[in-house]
Amino acid sequence: MSVDNFPTKEECSAFVRGEEMAEIGRPPFGYDFDPDELASRYHQGVPAEELARVGMPDSR
Repeated sequence: MSVDNFPTKEECSAFVRGEEMAEIGRPPFGYDFDPDELASRYHQGVPAEELARVGMPDSR
């Protein structure tokens, strides 16, 4: 599954063209995350913008 986690298409495009994507742009795409952590944070009322960053470097 693939999901764009950026508020605007411009921010998504900048990410895709940036150095970080060059690093993670090889299969498997994206970052590993703990689904239990994501669910827990969701039930705690964490905003969607923060949930979208779970598993990314510096997301805590």
